[in-house]
Amino acid sequence: LYKDYFGVSPKQELLSARLSAACRLLKYTNSSVGDIAESCGFQSVGYFSRYFKQETGMSPREYAQKTEE
Repeated sequence: LYKDYFGVSPKQELLSARLSAACRLLKYTNSSVGDIAESCGFQSVGYFSRYFKQETGMSPREYAQKTEE
């Protein structure tokens, strides 16, 4: 029912929220990628990095460096 009503699954909604939080942390803090992955609820840095790159087209480190400019 959730997917029918909102158009996305609860899991996808949660991953999207985690990714948004990670983007904010990468942009506005100097925390390590590992710390950010953990604080956003990802179980491993590897999964976080792969998912981040799949969704944004760049690695978390590249994203952090790009947003510093």
